[in-house]
Amino acid sequence: MSLFKRLPPQLFHWLCVPYHGIEQCDWKWPVALLGGNLAMIPKPKAAAAKPLDHRPLTIMPLAYRLWSTTRVRQSSSWLRRWVPTRVVGGLPGCGPEDVWGEIALRVEVSLEEEGLLGGVSTDLWKFFDLVHPGLALTLLRRVGMHPRLEKAVRSAYAGMTRLVSVDGCTGEPVRTAQAILQECAFSNVLQLIVGVCWWLYVEQAAKVAAFC
Repeated sequence: MSLFKRLPPQLFHWLCVPYHGIEQCDWKWPVALLGGNLAMIPKPKAAAAKPLDHRPLTIMPLAYRLWSTTRVRQSSSWLRRWVPTRVVGGLPGCGPEDVWGEIALRVEVSLEEEGLLGGVSTDLWKFFDLVHPGLALTLLRRVGMHPRLEKAVRSAYAGMTRLVSVDGCTGEPVRTAQAILQECAFSNVLQLIVGVCWWLYVEQAAKVAAFC
């Protein structure tokens, strides 16, 4: 990345040409930008012999990640227009402390007033692997994602390939119909819309009052 930042501005202008063509003129993504290296990273305190104890991490080419990161950073104000105020995950400037801090205060008040307070904590197992990128993009379109940007991301996932590496050995390129990339800026937005829909459904189905 440090070497990439030292490139002359003319090369960045040249790199913007295919970005513009993909978004504005329906150009196809260059094959070289859609081939990622997939490494199976063992989870902490997990038995390495079990496949599900690994986290599949796909490292996409730097030029793709540059485009993805730039567009997501530009969308921060749009995200805040449709993400409920009580949802803080995946939003710039927000984090787990915004949730746990409020919960801790409510617990203290409940103890002080000898009131009742209940809640549920869940961890969606293999969440990124369960998100369908096409479905997530359709939902994002409903909340205002620009059609050209949606089409560019959809086209990228349609042509994306992964090279699986295990113990230094690399196999043939593979395609997946399910799952979104780990450590990709756009994946944050894709999982956010699915998570928000799930959260709204649970809140309505459970018929309980969420924190306001």
